[in-house]
Amino acid sequence: MLILDSGLTPFASAVASALTAITAALGPMPLPGSPAPAAAAVMDAPSMTAAAPSWSPPLEGLLLVVDPFNPPLYDWLAGHRGVDLLAFSGDAVRAAGQGMVVFAGPVGGRGVVTVLHDDGRRTTYEPISPEVGIGDLVESGQLIGRVHEGTGHCGELPSCLHWGLLDGEDYLDPMSLLRRGRPSLLPLLP
Repeated sequence: MLILDSGLTPFASAVASALTAITAALGPMPLPGSPAPAAAAVMDAPSMTAAAPSWSPPLEGLLLVVDPFNPPLYDWLAGHRGVDLLAFSGDAVRAAGQGMVVFAGPVGGRGVVTVLHDDGRRTTYEPISPEVGIGDLVESGQLIGRVHEGTGHCGELPSCLHWGLLDGEDYLDPMSLLRRGRPSLLPLLP
């Protein structure tokens, strides 16, 4: 995950984006000659794969977080109950996981889609022009709409995708769905 900082130069931001993408894609890697991680055998067990949902990013390419998850201390306080991802009008928005569309329509002048997932959690996406309707079953990575020009939610940016995750009434960080362990930087080997 990359959180853009206004103090970063464009070059530093691009380097940080590339490193984040590489480390997220590779995940932790063993050093040459070390034994394979024990977790690899566990992941092949049928009981583990059946229970593990498959999550996908809601946008294609690098995910640039321009406003991170910042929940309030109390429900009635201001906070940011999701993440804002850099996006542009017309970008494809995809379901983060398998589930059923339980809402697709306007809220406060912005298009919103909510997907109820098999594990009971809900993901929300806005502002989008929905290409799905209530009751539609969607697969992880399936197109559910396109980013619609925002109404100022993203500040000075032309647009963004606000992505949320709820478990019951509790807001969670949706980026946690995509984390596959801590990034590791390894020395270059000859």
